Amino acid sequence: MSLDPAWAPANQTSFDLWVERSSLDGVMLGGVAYGVHLTLFSLCFNMILSIKNKAMVDWLNLGYICLVFALGTLGNALTLKWCEMAFVDNINFPGRPVAFSLLENTDWVYVVFNAVYIVNLWLSDGLLVRICSFAHSIPRAVHC
Repeated sequence: MSLDPAWAPANQTSFDLWVERSSLDGVMLGGVAYGVHLTLFSLCFNMILSIKNKAMVDWLNLGYICLVFALGTLGNALTLKWCEMAFVDNINFPGRPVAFSLLENTDWVYVVFNAVYIVNLWLSDGLLVRICSFAHSIPRAVHC
């Protein structure tokens, strides 16, 4: 099956098309990562709920994973909305989707999905710091 070259976007270099393809590929990889996130959330959620006598830390962990998952879901949904705006709704924007993303970066969708991802990264980094500080505080036997 051969495609007609007349169907290709006019006045676009191969680099411009590569950048647009890469943007869509990145969104697809984000969808894969979201699937991993959903799987890990489900496993952790079921594990925490299966604990018979929950301590306060169990409830805090449950709240933490629910918050991180909710923010991940919101971020993924807004990223998909932004790509829909760039690649479908405003496809004839001067400079195509790449220029749309650069020039329209004050739109609420763009601002909120970036803010959500930043907060999610802070929460994830905080958990890593907590785990590392806990692991560092465990006394270790000295081996000769």
